[in-house]
Amino acid sequence: MKNLPQYIDWFRNSSSYINAHRKKVFVVLLPGEALAHSNFNNIVHDITLLHSLGVKLVLVHGARPQINAALEGAGIESTYHKGLRITDAISLQIIKQIIGALSIDVEALFSMGLANSPMHGADIKLARGNFITARPLGVLDGIDHALTGVVRKVNAMAIQQHLDRNNIVVLSNLGYSPTGEVFNLSPEEVATETAIALNAEKLILFIPQKGIMDSTGNMVSTLSPASAQEVLTAVESHDENKANGVAQALNAAIKACRHNVRRSHLINFEQNGALIEELTTNHYVVAATEYRWEATFFTYLSLRTSVSYVDRDRDLGTEVNSREELLYSIGPRLTTGFLFDTRLQLDYNYSTGVIRHG
Repeated sequence: MKNLPQYIDWFRNSSSYINAHRKKVFVVLLPGEALAHSNFNNIVHDITLLHSLGVKLVLVHGARPQINAALEGAGIESTYHKGLRITDAISLQIIKQIIGALSIDVEALFSMGLANSPMHGADIKLARGNFITARPLGVLDGIDHALTGVVRKVNAMAIQQHLDRNNIVVLSNLGYSPTGEVFNLSPEEVATETAIALNAEKLILFIPQKGIMDSTGNMVSTLSPASAQEVLTAVESHDENKANGVAQALNAAIKACRHNVRRSHLINFEQNGALIEELTTNHYVVAATEYRWEATFFTYLSLRTSVSYVDRDRDLGTEVNSREELLYSIGPRLTTGFLFDTRLQLDYNYSTGVIRHG
């Protein structure tokens, strides 16, 4: 193996993350765009690995592009209001067919177990059910949203029981009312409300790009809920971010973090291994409050040698008012690697956008 020493170092260093994530609840949004992408099989393998390491997983899958294609094929024009599909009775029948087919496809992928494959011996058990109670969205701005609904309640106890049995729970963007009606929901809302109800450690949202871009087109790798709200305005100004779910995902991440979900990760579903990279590598973590930055108790990771250097009881004693002052204060420590602080609040990662509750 060409890079065996580096691989061994990485594998050893990942043990702290494995220990930290074991028995924690992660809610993962798999939008329809991710399901249709050629990298989705790799995502399934990575999710299986997390399950094998003891992470309790709830998967929420969407179907936005698949529904659009099916409705277009049936000669039905998709109508939206403020990013939400207006769902009539005929459309709902088609949507149910699409959701049912995709759920079965997801189950099939997690049932694989060929020898010499990442799924061999995994023995994944999935659980589906009527865990989401919904109500009609109703009339907004004079527009009747018909069978488009919102989450009324998440049966967190029933979901937790399945997680305790080592099952992966699979949800879709359909919800059910006490009167037996079915409603078309936003998958981002389902994922967010489920993460909040379960008091999840993480909400992971797959998006079709590397992180979130600000108004100047630069990626914003670290966000607090308040600063993310400002970036959301720039994101929503581009129609493509609404069409591909990026704006909805960022909004979901903000809401989750404001309701005590510890971290929300926005991860590119096109990048092979992005999920594992995000969860098993060091980042520098800074920012004690929204406006004042501080750096304390750090672990230093050299990118050139893949060796971690630990100095947990050292306080730099530096309070600064901006990221630039922070970087200046720690000087050469960031010339070859990242600073990691388990006590503070915001993560930095070059390939993904991260929001942590603060």
